[in-house]
Amino acid sequence: MQTILNDIELDVAELKYLLQALTTTADPKLAKVAGRNISHLKERLDELQRFLEASASSSQATTGEPAHTEEKAETFVREEVPSSSAKEEPSAPLPTEPEEEAPQPEVSLSPATQETESGPILAERIRPTGDLRHSLSLNDTFRFARALCDGNVARLHDLLTRLDGTHTADEAVSLLHNEVPAQEGNPSLAEFEELLKKHFDR
Repeated sequence: MQTILNDIELDVAELKYLLQALTTTADPKLAKVAGRNISHLKERLDELQRFLEASASSSQATTGEPAHTEEKAETFVREEVPSSSAKEEPSAPLPTEPEEEAPQPEVSLSPATQETESGPILAERIRPTGDLRHSLSLNDTFRFARALCDGNVARLHDLLTRLDGTHTADEAVSLLHNEVPAQEGNPSLAEFEELLKKHFDR
C-alpha cells in the first residue's frame, strides 16, 4: 500500500505543478500531460479503494465471532458477583492533585519557511526513495521529460522503470542510448548519464 500512496503523492504534486503552469501559459502539450496525469491518479485511487475493501472484508471475516462470545462471558461474570459485595460501603476516594498541563512549545514558522511550504517548491521536497522515479525532484522530472522524451512524462516514467531493472551503470547507460538518440549540444543527456552512474554507485 505504501507504494500506491507514494505514486498518488507524486501524481498529485505533478498535477499541481502542471495546473500552476497552465494558469500562466495556455500550452496544449501541458494540457495533454495534465489529462494523462489525472487518468493515472484515478487508476491509483481505484487501486487503493480495492485494497482497502479487500482488507476490510478480511478483517471482518476474522474478528466477527469472538467479540460476541466475549460479551456473553462478561455478562456471566457480572451475574456471579456475590450480593454481599453490594452491601459494603464504598471507600472515600483519595484526593488527587490536579495534574499540571505541560506547557506546549510554541512553533513559529519564519517567512522563508512559510513561503517554502506554500509555494511551488513544495512539490520538489518529495523524499528520495530507492528507485529512480521517486529520487528525482519534480523540476528534474519535467526537465528530463522535455529534453529526452519530447515532454512526455509517462514515457519518461516508463524509461525510469526499465532503467531500475538494470544491474550496472554501464547497462543502464546502454539502455538509455538505445531509447534516446544522441543529440549534440544536449547537456541534459550528459547530466542524466551522470545521475545514472551516481545512482548505481551508491
